Amino acid sequence: MQARFGEPLLLKSLAQEVGLTPFQLIRRFKRRLGMTPYARLLQFRLEAAARLMRRGAVPSQAALEAGFYDQSALNKHFKRAFGVTPGQFARAERSNSHQDPAGVAS
Repeated sequence: MQARFGEPLLLKSLAQEVGLTPFQLIRRFKRRLGMTPYARLLQFRLEAAARLMRRGAVPSQAALEAGFYDQSALNKHFKRAFGVTPGQFARAERSNSHQDPAGVAS
């Protein structure tokens, strides 16, 4: 999942890859990691979107590259996870990159 987070992943396909039914996969995944496969995939995608925005990607580009259907899907999940919108996050990252290590604007 981590290597393929940007692709559309289906639970049925993932389960087949590991020789389980979708229900068995969800149960084992949740028991092992404390979350469903979808929740973990969402974490991978959110982490990727944040990484892309730190490197200068705009939210719409980050959304698509991280595997979200569109920017509104990224907005919804990003705000829930991080407490800010992707746009706010990207602006803050751009602002931080314009300061030197001593905290003085360049």
